[in-house]
Amino acid sequence: MTSLTGVNVIQYYQTILYKSLGINQTTILALAGVYGTCAFVSKVITTKYLTDQWGRRKMILAGLSGIVLVEIYAAVMQRGFQNKDNKVGKGFAVLGIYPFVVVYYGMLNSKTWLYDAEVLPLVYKRAK
Repeated sequence: MTSLTGVNVIQYYQTILYKSLGINQTTILALAGVYGTCAFVSKVITTKYLTDQWGRRKMILAGLSGIVLVEIYAAVMQRGFQNKDNKVGKGFAVLGIYPFVVVYYGMLNSKTWLYDAEVLPLVYKRAK
């Protein structure tokens, strides 16, 4: 399920995406570092505080819904400002990546592994 969200494309090719927007190398490295930091912080906070309060199923459904909305926003901004000189528009195109990171790592990534382990019958989880 998580591979269908496009996280690998965003994570692996974000530097190419930033470069296509005309961002310099130093800023690209800083943005990639912010990406990783946002992923870690959102995952820790939601796993520690929200997983047991909201429940895994609600978090997975909310995460999938949020990812769809955020990816639509990011695609529209990227398409609209990729080859333009509008710096504000390019900023909004970059901004589309960070809500994705927060929603994906906070709501979906760690919960998919927990949910599957709880839903499957014990006979499938036992080592033979």
